[in-house]
Amino acid sequence: SWPNRSNYENSQYNNDRSSSANTTDTISIESKQMSALIGRGGSTINNIRTKCNVKIITPSREDSQGQRYSDIKIIGSEKDIEQAK
Repeated sequence: SWPNRSNYENSQYNNDRSSSANTTDTISIESKQMSALIGRGGSTINNIRTKCNVKIITPSREDSQGQRYSDIKIIGSEKDIEQAK
């Protein structure tokens, strides 16, 4: 199970824009790309969350340390998940 990286994920996730049921998709990225996904101060990942209306769960640094790839969970409607990818 994934650790909750911040309360931001829960407070900013809002599914009001979509009437579709939520689904979860997992993508793998190279761990060295994690900082680009997150962005300075979380700006990039938070922008994706807001614009695409998805919840994105990343592994903790400890969980991804020494791993070549990291699994990222994206939760939302299928349409929103595809947009976030």
